[in-house]
Amino acid sequence: MTYYLEEEDFESLFSEMKPIVMKLMKQIRIRTWKIEDYLQEGMIILHLLLEEQSNNQKLHTKFNVKYHQRLIDELRRSYAKNEVMIIL
Repeated sequence: MTYYLEEEDFESLFSEMKPIVMKLMKQIRIRTWKIEDYLQEGMIILHLLLEEQSNNQKLHTKFNVKYHQRLIDELRRSYAKNEVMIIL
């Protein structure tokens, strides 16, 4: 079941998630990303979570875990690209 929000409601909900984004941005630095990239990725993660569930139970916790995993994946991807460039 898809959970729909008005744009203002989504922005309000995302503003609750911004402290999580900012904290993880400081912990996991991706060299090629700017603050807008972190925020945009956070919005995408929030949208995906809202599509997956019909209620907001534990949404902050799920957002934190999923966003953290996404940053780790991106960091690994960037390291892999750098290693490939060094080998070549």
